[in-house]
Amino acid sequence: MRSHPEIERLKQYLIDFKIDVRKTKSLDSNNHVFWVRYTINDDCWDILIDDEFNHFSEQNPLINFYLTLVALEEYIESDDYLAWCKLYNLDASNMSWLNYYKSLKKTYKQIERILGKIDSEISSFDYTLQTGLGKALSEYTGI
Repeated sequence: MRSHPEIERLKQYLIDFKIDVRKTKSLDSNNHVFWVRYTINDDCWDILIDDEFNHFSEQNPLINFYLTLVALEEYIESDDYLAWCKLYNLDASNMSWLNYYKSLKKTYKQIERILGKIDSEISSFDYTLQTGLGKALSEYTGI
């Protein structure tokens, strides 16, 4: 199997920071959008992720870590709350989503303080089309 430095960097983060990502609860209306418990060393956060392709798996912690990084990147790159809700197909009038969205600023900063710059390493384009690094990540079984 060809070596991919981007995938190796993600793998090294998992090892160095003892990162664990566990699915905790699916949204009733959308099974590919769900909550995960994201743990770095002894710190934990609940993060909403979108797993459109159902790749999240206990057998592939690298994908789980990647999807969580993507969720954090999507938050920081979203123009505003309404754009973020649209991305996740959430009801923007639900104040619990607004509260969660506001809490992501603190979560993002806390995680960034630990990991450094948050970078999923693999473009969402490659991942969505399952080409190049996206396909390699989906097929990775090295952990």
